[in-house]
Amino acid sequence: MNSGDVEAVHNGKVAARMAGRAAARAKWPPEVATIQKGVMQGYRQMKLPRRQFRYFWRSLKGKGFWLTAKDMPVFYGKTIREATIAMVRTLPEDQDCTVMD
Repeated sequence: MNSGDVEAVHNGKVAARMAGRAAARAKWPPEVATIQKGVMQGYRQMKLPRRQFRYFWRSLKGKGFWLTAKDMPVFYGKTIREATIAMVRTLPEDQDCTVMD
């Protein structure tokens, strides 16, 4: 590989990473799409019997919480607990489980 090939591979990886980030940003609703005054963000991890995953949340003060995980849509709730319950109810392996509100 010459330096031109290495640079092309590097540029391809950078372009793919930037495209992935743009797609992730596009998932959030307009209220929390950008981090501005009043918008907070973070992540949590959840361990279920057959699955463990990380989900990311954003909150707009006084409006509610939005959260999402990889390959999942965005879920909304007035509290982070409500949004998490909405997300868990959509998991295919937990359709037959009872979610205690």
